[in-house]
Amino acid sequence: MFRKLINSNLSHLFGALAFTLVGVSGALKGEVSWWPVAFFGLCALIFLMQQLGWRPYLNKLELSSWGIRRTFGPQLRAKKIEELAWNDVSKIEVETTDAGPAADDMFFWIHGSNGKGVIIPSEMAGQHQLVMELQSRFPDLDNRALAEASGCCVNRYFLLWEKGPSE
Repeated sequence: MFRKLINSNLSHLFGALAFTLVGVSGALKGEVSWWPVAFFGLCALIFLMQQLGWRPYLNKLELSSWGIRRTFGPQLRAKKIEELAWNDVSKIEVETTDAGPAADDMFFWIHGSNGKGVIIPSEMAGQHQLVMELQSRFPDLDNRALAEASGCCVNRYFLLWEKGPSE
């Protein structure tokens, strides 16, 4: 519960609101400048917007019958798009890092025969059932390598599937 509270920015929202209210009281009495009040009020507004669903950074994954598409970047500026048709997939790997558990430490690399590809963090992959999709589309996917990668906490790559010369 406490971790959810921190992750949801509620504690930041309440803190910014408290500083704003105390600042307004002090500013009305002439004891404090209005600048800190404006700053903490703006912070409270941003945290409130995040609570209502606005995210400053877009990170979206789409799985379709055509292929896979990931769109990410700042919400208010140009986004980066990685996309790949299922027919163009040439190799599937999992990269593990030693950054966890506080940060995402497992990434799916979907390589294309055209030199393009898509990188998907494991948290996003879990939300979109990427592993089930890959298992249904690539029956020879190495599930043992995936299980080994899931338990790995060092910097390493695991090959899950590679297109054969006749495919």
